[in-house]
Amino acid sequence: MFVEVDITQPMINNRKKIDRYKKIKEMTDQPFHVVWITEIESRKPKLTELSAGLTGRIYTLNEIK
Repeated sequence: MFVEVDITQPMINNRKKIDRYKKIKEMTDQPFHVVWITEIESRKPKLTELSAGLTGRIYTLNEIK
């Protein structure tokens, strides 16, 4: 399992990380989960879109408080 906490990262960096997770999935064919926690509500839909094909979950800070 990988856990990402998105507080101040530019979205371009998040996109690069997601691309790396997709490469790991292709290279290893091993199941894993990516869990994102974002402070910014408006980022959740974009992270969801970018993470298509990966197993995991995206939470906002308000959802886990």
